Amino acid sequence: MTTFNARRSYFRKDESTMTSKEQDAPNEVQNRIQKCIQYQLQTLPSRLQSDQQRVRNEALISFLCSNGLSLDCVEEEAFIEFFKIFGHRVPKKLELHNTMILQPKINVEFWKKSSDPVAISYDVKMIEDDAFLVYSITGYDEDVRTTQVFMKKLYRCEAMDTNIHNLIIRANKIDVNKYNYLVTPVQRLSPFRSFICFHSYLSQFANTILSIPIFQERLKILKNFVKILKTNATMNVKFNRLTERKKEDLPVWKSENWLDVWQFLKESIRLHYIFRGFSRDDIYLSMDMHRKIVLFFEILSTLRKCAEELSSEKSCVSRIVPVVVSLEKYVDTLSETLPDLMMAKIYRSFRQNLSHIITRESNKNHYHFACLLDIRYGYSTQIFETTKWTIIEREFVQYLMLSQVDVEKWKEERIQVQNELQIYRLAAASFQKNERFSHVDISFWWKEHQNIFPKLFIKSKIFLVAPAVSIDSQYYFAKYSRMLETNIKSSRELQDSLGIAAKNEEFHGRGENLNEDFEEEDDPLRRLIEYNQTLSERPAREEIRIEDFLMEEPPEKVIKIEEEEEEKVPI
Repeated sequence: MTTFNARRSYFRKDESTMTSKEQDAPNEVQNRIQKCIQYQLQTLPSRLQSDQQRVRNEALISFLCSNGLSLDCVEEEAFIEFFKIFGHRVPKKLELHNTMILQPKINVEFWKKSSDPVAISYDVKMIEDDAFLVYSITGYDEDVRTTQVFMKKLYRCEAMDTNIHNLIIRANKIDVNKYNYLVTPVQRLSPFRSFICFHSYLSQFANTILSIPIFQERLKILKNFVKILKTNATMNVKFNRLTERKKEDLPVWKSENWLDVWQFLKESIRLHYIFRGFSRDDIYLSMDMHRKIVLFFEILSTLRKCAEELSSEKSCVSRIVPVVVSLEKYVDTLSETLPDLMMAKIYRSFRQNLSHIITRESNKNHYHFACLLDIRYGYSTQIFETTKWTIIEREFVQYLMLSQVDVEKWKEERIQVQNELQIYRLAAASFQKNERFSHVDISFWWKEHQNIFPKLFIKSKIFLVAPAVSIDSQYYFAKYSRMLETNIKSSRELQDSLGIAAKNEEFHGRGENLNEDFEEEDDPLRRLIEYNQTLSERPAREEIRIEDFLMEEPPEKVIKIEEEEEEKVPI
């Protein structure tokens, strides 16, 4: 103790023995602090202005890139006038370029931090010698399902399945053993674990419907009639006069794609009574022909409803089984209105393109297990009979037990899983009876109930991750699309732009309505302006409930179409 006090007294100096310089030291420190404060106050406006300019630059870069525009736009007179009106300094191109380099990259860490599986979905758009890759990665960030979009420009020779797969894995440093499913839009199976885009199967079935002769003939008559209205001056003037109050336009035939055909029929049926009002039966559809066109439209509408609903970011493979089952019931109702010969063709196409998805051995268990773990559909007798659910449950328990080697732990874990399934079965029955499906995020539901179902919660992440359809490159890189301007850039100029653009984009599946598919008009800029104006007015899309997927009662009977083809109407 004495030694310690001696050391303290040694280091403590008496003020009487301190020099004048040492006594003035505290005052000098205070003066420095005051000068520093004064400097900070004096430079505060300029620093705030600099921060505001940086924020404005980042916002401008995000806007330009997310709309597929280049930084050269800031040199246009329209942009200069825009900044002058609001009293802001016009940013220089170099300034924006430096800000772009400093932009934070897309957060790719959320799937690296946990051991949860991730799902990858990709699509490629070919434009001349270039290929534009769009891919999304779905994973869990703190038990919340998250999807992020990425874009990249490739050469055509690089756009092969295996190469794209390796590129995505390397670029995002994903553990090969951790990612679970790769959803592709192609028609062939890849050499790695993958699920073909459900929209591809749905499109094949829709194309079969389009190829039915009796529908093809009626559709051809309708197309020719619209063409006559556009080319015949007298009829065109009369049509414009009849639709002047409603401001209706003639239907636009864009392509043979079944979604484009659906849009064409939708517009044509809406104008049916106007068409009938000033046309002759020899150039337009008879009432019987019109009924067949309406039936054709109803079939495509049902397929489109399923495709669009399965294209959302939160969609997963658990919804495919209910969709296929509901479509099968709908196809059965068509036998009331279509002849046997046509129904045989439709049934054959349905089995080849849709039914095999949930019956093929390589995929069957995954789709069935995913449907089982979705509280909206699990154990529902509208999908499968009780005996079928019992078989699926038994196979699911066996699958969970494959990784357990220890016999004692195997028995203990098996009992725990069976107990959780028993409680879950009661919860599913109660949920489907009382809850509205449109307000349910299935991954959020499992997060809320993970304490009740710890084993099932872990497995739900595996089976409820993969999207049902691949992301759609058409939305970003097709004609009149968001990233049209980027197609003319070099690969080096494009990398940062696409990275920032993807950061500001949302997932768009292949069944999404691509803003009415960007109808081809003489002035694409006018179409873009009209689209932007309607964004705020467009009501939120109502989500489909299970009742929409699972129809028990057939629709009203329509007059049965005769097998004998009617005589072709002269055009």
